[in-house]
Amino acid sequence: MTKWMLRRNKADIKKMSDELKISSVYACVLANRGIYTRNAADLYINYSVSRMYDCYEIMDMKTAVESVYKYICEKSRIFIYGDYDVDGITSTTILYKILKAAGADVYYYIPDRKKEGYGLNKNALDYIKKQGGDLIFTCDNGIAALEDADYIKKQGMELIILDHHEPAYETENGKRKDILPNAIAVMDTKRLDCSYPFKNLCAGGLSYKFAKAFLEYIDMKYEYEDELFIFAAIATICDIVPLVDENRIIAKHGFELLNSGKITNKGLKALINVRGLEDKKITEYEIGFILGPCINAAGRIKCGSYAVDLFLEDSYDRAVEKARFLSCLNDERKEMTNSSFERTVEKIENSNIKNDKIIVVYDENIDESVAGIVAGKIKEKYYKPSLVIAKGENTAKGSARSIECVNIFEEMYKNVELFEKFGGHAMAAGFSIKNENIEMLREKLNKGCNITQEEMTQIIRIDKELSFSEISMSLAEELEEMRPFGRDNEEAVFAVRNVKIEHINFVGKNKNIMQIIFVDENNIALSGVSFNGFLKFKENIETKFGNSVFIDIINGNVKKYNILVDVVYCIRIDNYNNIKRIKLNIKDFRLIDNI
Repeated sequence: MTKWMLRRNKADIKKMSDELKISSVYACVLANRGIYTRNAADLYINYSVSRMYDCYEIMDMKTAVESVYKYICEKSRIFIYGDYDVDGITSTTILYKILKAAGADVYYYIPDRKKEGYGLNKNALDYIKKQGGDLIFTCDNGIAALEDADYIKKQGMELIILDHHEPAYETENGKRKDILPNAIAVMDTKRLDCSYPFKNLCAGGLSYKFAKAFLEYIDMKYEYEDELFIFAAIATICDIVPLVDENRIIAKHGFELLNSGKITNKGLKALINVRGLEDKKITEYEIGFILGPCINAAGRIKCGSYAVDLFLEDSYDRAVEKARFLSCLNDERKEMTNSSFERTVEKIENSNIKNDKIIVVYDENIDESVAGIVAGKIKEKYYKPSLVIAKGENTAKGSARSIECVNIFEEMYKNVELFEKFGGHAMAAGFSIKNENIEMLREKLNKGCNITQEEMTQIIRIDKELSFSEISMSLAEELEEMRPFGRDNEEAVFAVRNVKIEHINFVGKNKNIMQIIFVDENNIALSGVSFNGFLKFKENIETKFGNSVFIDIINGNVKKYNILVDVVYCIRIDNYNNIKRIKLNIKDFRLIDNI
């Protein structure tokens, strides 16, 4: 059951509208997101790269920049140690490119997901030492590598950490105290002693900030700086960090560069073309659901270094071959995900796991590379925090995905003694665990969780009731300026009551996408599309009116039944053959008993 909730705000909407010269609807949407002061609204509407914060406000940034430059001048060998997801791959690319341009003897290392798992490990450190490594520069990992940091020191190497995950901590006299690895510099805005104004940069964003600071320090102009910004934007979207404040600037400007037609990175350009996006406007959807999964597939099926190789490729022809390879890997990943998801759902449904507040499910047949995706799909299906655990090389490995009211990092950290390795943030975590501890973890998580049934009810938050007569192309274009949409910058959602379904068409491979024409009481008609409402529509019609009515509707006779609905929707612009039309994206609906 989904709950509809109308957002409330105390802003003076008329005053906002008049002073900012925006529509009252847009003003209401902004106020609902906590943007109702002049400064906040100005920053949101008139975003600018020039308004980004000083890089050196990040704790240890100055030390990191100076140290890296020192190692370059001394001809020391630097290893960028990344991660196998989009954030880790783009961070590695940014750091490698900028250090290489500065003349560094630089290499990169991406751990194998299955054989090594997330983060630093001794075998990798031994390999780097044998390769003559002097400095290890982590990105998107390292903040929890306390033992590995000490091992690096013992091996005569040095460590710089760039990470955005939560540090380990201890509590003294009721106060939280970070436990940081032994390193030259630890750049992580989530450090308690870091005064940087914005705490939610991903590793890609942090890597760009380092690159910017480094270029300024050595007084070097880098002709491909826009390319680095684009990679930071891709990371920001794919890592699902809040799209507010500085992240919004990174994402917004990054997409402008991405759609400028001046993409200089041959690997990225090849991937865009291979996926059939060369003539399309790239939005958060194309990044999050088409390009991002291809980048991720390298680390899930093979090794993340394949994706870094793509973005470092100088030959476009070779880049196309590498992009095709990643695209094929992603197709393979999709098949693995679908079969694993179906099997996991079956296991949950046939056990008492489905009654738990936090789902913990182990399946030795799931490939650990897709455990995170399956966990996300399980979370969506049951709207509960979900941990999916697979059989690993030496120990079980899992991924966690959470809902907005549960900080899964903190819930899991309460039981940190059960994990072999553990790291993450409020919405997601990765871990390894001994098999004998899995059931104990399930019991402890559920015993310690005080989430209520109401909190486990998915909520659609509606910005405003909006009649068809209030919808215009100018409003649609105004709302389009909110892009890219994402966490904490959700697309505006509206509701309308008592509209008639004038026509309905079932399309798509499985005929489960509904194209609907609605007509309101003033005889204003608008078309909409529902991508996931078919089963609910079928169930509602059959429950209230019988299967024969549903069959008649499928056969094109919906008009004679005078079906009225309340609809929750988003306003989209459909640009077909260069003709702009308004189209509603249907989020949910409720049938009104009227037949």
